[in-house]
Amino acid sequence: MAIWIDTSEVHDLAADIIRKSTTVELDTEAEVARGGARMAVTARATVRSRSYETGDLYSSITTEIDGLSVEVRAGTDHAIFLEEGTSRMAAEPFMGPAFDQHIGPTIDELADVAADIWGP
Repeated sequence: MAIWIDTSEVHDLAADIIRKSTTVELDTEAEVARGGARMAVTARATVRSRSYETGDLYSSITTEIDGLSVEVRAGTDHAIFLEEGTSRMAAEPFMGPAFDQHIGPTIDELADVAADIWGP
């Protein structure tokens, strides 16, 4: 007695998963990068609207992308004092509000990436 099992569809499924996983990773990395860039643009616009004297803070706001993570950074020593305030100065946040404004839409875009590839 012999039992024959056709696994050709399993092989097709495995190939499809591999192909889609590459697409998901590339699309996800691109969306993470776009979200970080939008946050940096908003933080810079907030800083520019306050007309700080030297422009050092504005030009120090950068993004660093590493695969599925992005870091938006203000690279001046005084950025933290503006963001959080001091005992003598009220906070004038620019990074937190930029994050708050863009994190929701970025998460929505990431969900759309997954839905486009895997279905709702």
